[in-house]
Amino acid sequence: MFEYKQIRLQNIRLYPWEGTLYPSVTSVLSILPDPTYIKQWKLAVGERAADRIIDTACARGKYIHAMAEHYFKGNITQAPLTERELKMIITDKGITDQEISFYSGDYVMPDAIPVDEKIKKFAIAFNTFIATHGAGITQTFACEKSLVNERIGVGGKPDWIGVADGLVTLDDFKTSASARIEKSTLEKYFIQVCVYTGMWNLLHPDKKIQRVRIIPFTNARKGGLGEIEEITDTARIQYYFDMFIKEIFPVFKKLLTNHLGYAEYAFKLHSPMSISPETRQPTGPGILG
Repeated sequence: MFEYKQIRLQNIRLYPWEGTLYPSVTSVLSILPDPTYIKQWKLAVGERAADRIIDTACARGKYIHAMAEHYFKGNITQAPLTERELKMIITDKGITDQEISFYSGDYVMPDAIPVDEKIKKFAIAFNTFIATHGAGITQTFACEKSLVNERIGVGGKPDWIGVADGLVTLDDFKTSASARIEKSTLEKYFIQVCVYTGMWNLLHPDKKIQRVRIIPFTNARKGGLGEIEEITDTARIQYYFDMFIKEIFPVFKKLLTNHLGYAEYAFKLHSPMSISPETRQPTGPGILG
């Protein structure tokens, strides 16, 4: 079904649990091929420029997640964010002015622009989300909390899980250059959040997730909020979860253990990499059953 990319050991994020290290869901998904439009973009701008812009996008993501974490943990009591709160987020994540240069369409804004001005772009997006959807959020179960599920064999950090609009919901915040996420990219995001759903549901059977949402923050709209995508169909959530377990994760494990640098990599971490034997794979009813 997929043509997989090579493993890059230094980019694999690992979560420790009871003497074993588990790869992150996003690290596993990194072996999926880039969408065609991403491949064409990388060829057009060049590898170095592409890496720079990707790093910038990652830095933007850190700020968005910091805003959500501060807000939902009560450090920020209301939107819009104040100047003090913006500075708190900057200090909290320790990201430099150079790192956060705001990518906008086909160029990167100069580093001379003050950090606060760049952060305000993200604040506008987050504030728009809270203004339009915040009233429906009535309870928070987890925000930026690491999960490790030995039964599945992976770790991850969902952005937010709680009750919204009367449904137990998992929200994942993404930064996007456009208001609507491209289909192939959206499919990858859905796999990610549906695996998080499986992890959470197996650990918290009394609070099973009923809905997942992908919430894009974008510079393509004045308010900064793109088209929110969601899944409430439990069969579809199960489908993406099964795709990860049955198709993608086995290939990742094979690629990893066959990598020339794997033995040295595992030794330096002072712990064996979990290969998640079959006895640890989910059995019985589905994650939503």
